[in-house]
Amino acid sequence: MSKLHKKFKVFVKITKERDWLEEMALKGYMLEDIKFGMLYYFRKDTPKHMLYEMDRFNLGKNPTREEMLAKKNFIEMATESGWREVTHDESLNYYFTKEYEEDGFNELYNDEESLQVRADKFKKLYTDMGVLLVKLMFGVGFFTFLENLLMIKLGEYTNVEKNFLIFGVGYETFSAFVAWIHFKFADMYYKEMKMSREEAKKQKEKKRKTEIRLLLTTKGLQKYLRKHAAKGEKLVSMRMVRYTFEKVENTAVDFVLDTKGMVNERRKREGMKRLSDSKDWNLMGNDWQAESIAYAESYGLECLCAYDNRAIIYQVYDKKDIPEDMQKQRVRLFSIIGGTGTLMLIGGIIGFICGLLMG
Repeated sequence: MSKLHKKFKVFVKITKERDWLEEMALKGYMLEDIKFGMLYYFRKDTPKHMLYEMDRFNLGKNPTREEMLAKKNFIEMATESGWREVTHDESLNYYFTKEYEEDGFNELYNDEESLQVRADKFKKLYTDMGVLLVKLMFGVGFFTFLENLLMIKLGEYTNVEKNFLIFGVGYETFSAFVAWIHFKFADMYYKEMKMSREEAKKQKEKKRKTEIRLLLTTKGLQKYLRKHAAKGEKLVSMRMVRYTFEKVENTAVDFVLDTKGMVNERRKREGMKRLSDSKDWNLMGNDWQAESIAYAESYGLECLCAYDNRAIIYQVYDKKDIPEDMQKQRVRLFSIIGGTGTLMLIGGIIGFICGLLMG
C-alpha cells in the first residue's frame, strides 16, 4: 500500500465518481483499492482510456440459489466481455474496469433488463436503510411515550424524565431527516443506475445549470421562469428549492401551473365526478396528471416537468393559448417540503402536543 497513491474524495452521485476514475486513468492513475467509500488507492501506470462500472451483489436473508450464484455468474460474463473486477468497498459496491475500444462494444450492461436489475439493487439498499430508521424511530418514540406516561402515573416525573423526553424528540427529528435523505438517495441512484453509458454521456453533454431558489407562490415562480426563458434557458426539472435549466434556442412567453385541485374544479364545472383516491396519500396515482396533460396540450401548452406529484409546469409561446381557468393569478402556497416532509411535520406536531400533555 505504501507504493500506491492515495486520494481522499467524497461523491454523492455514482456517475460523477465513475467520470473521475476515468479521468484519473487518463492521467496514468489506475484504481487498485477503495476504503470506507472515500479513500481511493491508485497505481501509477501509462495513461490509458479506461472505463469503470459499479454493481452490487450483497445477499439478504434466506437467499435463493440464483441470488447466491449471481456474483459468480456476473463476473464470468464480465470477464468474457473484457471487464475485470478491481475491488469493492465496505458497502459491497463492486468496481469493474475495461480499456476503451474504439470500434468495440464498451457497455457492460447491454440491455434494459440488466440495467433495471442493477438499478433495483441500489434502490433497495437505501430504501431498506430508510425503512430501518423509520422502524427505530417509531420504536424509540413509543418507548419514550410509555416511559413518560408511567412516570406521570407514579407521580415521579422528574427533570431526568424531562431530559429524556427532550432527547427522544431530538432523536425522532434527526432520524426522520436521515430516513428522508436515504429515500431521496434511493430515488437518485435508481435513476442513475438505470442509464446506459451512452445515455449518461448524452445527458452530461447537455448544457444544464442548477440554481437554488425559495419560491412560495406561483406568481413568483412564473416571474422566475420568464427571466430564464428570456435568456434561452428552459426548465427541465424541479426539486424542492432546486431548479435545473437547459440551454435552448426557443424561449417561452409565459408559464402556468396546474394541480389536482384545478383539475377537479374543471370537472365540477362540467358536471363530472371529482378525482379522488383515499388510498393515494402521496398523490402517486397518475389520473389527474394524465387528464391535466391532455387538457393543456389541447391548447398547445408544453409540459416541462412535475414537482412532487403535486403540480405540473407548462410553458406557452402565445398567451392567447392559455385556457381561461389557468389565466387567473391564484395565490397558492407552493409545496416546499412535499409529501414526506408533510408527514415529518405532522409527526413533530403530534410529538410536541404529547410532550406538553405529559408535562
